[in-house]
Amino acid sequence: MQNQFLTDSISSTSKFLDTAFDLAIDQEILLADYDRSVFKIVKTCVDHTITQKYINGNKLICEGYFRISVFYQPPQEDKLTVITKKQPFRHQLDLSVPVQSPYFLPVYGSLQYVNTRAISPTRISVSGVYSFTAKVYGTQQTAVISAVSSHTACTDSNSQTYFTLSGGRLRQFSMEDEISLPDNVDKILNMTLGAHNCTINSHQDKINVKGEAVVDIFYTTENSPQINHSPKTFLYNQVIDMPGVAENNVAYASFSITSFTVTTNSDTGKTNCIITATLDAKAFRKENIILVNDCFSKNYEYEKSHKNIVMDTNISAVSKIQNFQVEDTIGSGYSPVYTVVDTSAPYISESDGKTMLKAKATVSVIVKNENKEYECFTKTGDITLDRGTVLSAEDDIIVICQRYGADVTVSGEIMKVRFSVNLKGFIIRHKKDKVLTEFTENHSAPVSNPADALILYYGDKGENLFDIAMKYKTDMAVIMAENNLDEKILAEEKILLIPAYRQ
Repeated sequence: MQNQFLTDSISSTSKFLDTAFDLAIDQEILLADYDRSVFKIVKTCVDHTITQKYINGNKLICEGYFRISVFYQPPQEDKLTVITKKQPFRHQLDLSVPVQSPYFLPVYGSLQYVNTRAISPTRISVSGVYSFTAKVYGTQQTAVISAVSSHTACTDSNSQTYFTLSGGRLRQFSMEDEISLPDNVDKILNMTLGAHNCTINSHQDKINVKGEAVVDIFYTTENSPQINHSPKTFLYNQVIDMPGVAENNVAYASFSITSFTVTTNSDTGKTNCIITATLDAKAFRKENIILVNDCFSKNYEYEKSHKNIVMDTNISAVSKIQNFQVEDTIGSGYSPVYTVVDTSAPYISESDGKTMLKAKATVSVIVKNENKEYECFTKTGDITLDRGTVLSAEDDIIVICQRYGADVTVSGEIMKVRFSVNLKGFIIRHKKDKVLTEFTENHSAPVSNPADALILYYGDKGENLFDIAMKYKTDMAVIMAENNLDEKILAEEKILLIPAYRQ
């Protein structure tokens, strides 16, 4: 009897691109007539927004803009002000092979350095470098043997559970609401945005994402140097159509802000905040498959070959808030005014045999000295992120850090900054398995005792061994002995070795 193989395919996450690139920051800012002139530059902040990222053939296209904010002190004024400028960018990366169905395109970025100088009281030059890391994940299909039908014995077969992508969809939406700002607002210095308390649930052909978008607005008022803070929370509840998704799927969604505006209605005097956001939702389902790891012939001499395959054996969501504290010595006579916290993309670090998830945190505190001049103290260091599960260097870590909240205290010459980081994303855990890829019997070279032939049979839960024995004209007791069974009713799905009928 010739070998008959049943084959199937499994999907696993494959990384088609993992690279870094730098983009130059080169901007000249001209102050308008209504802007205050520059006496002293205190701090320059640069962050980025990705507006589009997509695959075109064998290229990854990233489009977005840098948001450059220069904090400075005007001449003869005890006040901090800011000028903001956007610098658009577009960058493309070559892929080694075309990716037909990419399902995750994370692009992370952080400022490497920036130099700012006042060419004149109304002209500012900003230059620097912003570094990005870009990855492209897709699905790789691998063919495997899931059953063998022949006079062979399957010596090592097992049932495996793995995860595969069941659906993905982008959803853009806007949120608008009034914010409480006083009538005498002089300058909006900065706006920070973050997403908190996000819950994702999968339903039949749908994903439901709920959460909070928190906007923190920092501003000054007329005739006062004090920086004020006004928070605003936007609630969102988005239902995304995603055919093929079931209720037991593992769901994940990333929330990103693509634009925000603050406008004041001159007629009503009310201030509105409009946010445009993007949800990138994914869902993964469990699949079961029988993998044939090894077999041998009971009738003939044979040849066989194996290969190693990779499966996504677990996908776990990460959603955790951590609190951190940074200390620095700043000397006496300083009072904190404004704090900026930046975090890099998380990265894996090996230390003392342990795999850890870390990120770089840069804490900048603008302070005022006794002469009522503004200065900035900056400290950069690594923070260890608790992802809530044991980490392996083989895992794919698709997470982001969203920082929010900063509380500053000064005691003597010691300044302490407390801030929080919201770690969100998911971890894909891989497993390698050795499976059979080819099995060939040499029918011209039989073994010495062909009566020892066995047939591979896939039994269902609840099936009676007596019925199976009748089907193959053999004894139930022989089947039980061959498979080390004590009960004649199968308690679960099981691969059985059936002794062939003997004349």
